[in-house]
Amino acid sequence: MPRDVPPRTRDFAGSKPSTAEDLADVADWVSELMALPVDANYRKWMYYNPDNGRELIGYRVGTYLVDRAIAASDETPVALVDMSTEEIPRLAGTR
Repeated sequence: MPRDVPPRTRDFAGSKPSTAEDLADVADWVSELMALPVDANYRKWMYYNPDNGRELIGYRVGTYLVDRAIAASDETPVALVDMSTEEIPRLAGTR
């Protein structure tokens, strides 16, 4: 992740969650995840996908989108809490 992204709450807390690591391929996963039907297998996309061995796809995509939305809008993580799930991807430049 480029350092032009403003500090995030997890940075202040000294937290290094696995969802914030190795985000190199996550940009490619955004459209894949957003194209899923409403009744897609939640466990497969949020925890472990046995078809391709990827883990925490939904959480990694969420982290990626929030980081991009914060960088693009200069909003704080606190401000994003009150935004809709449609607004955050829009701010992130994915919709």
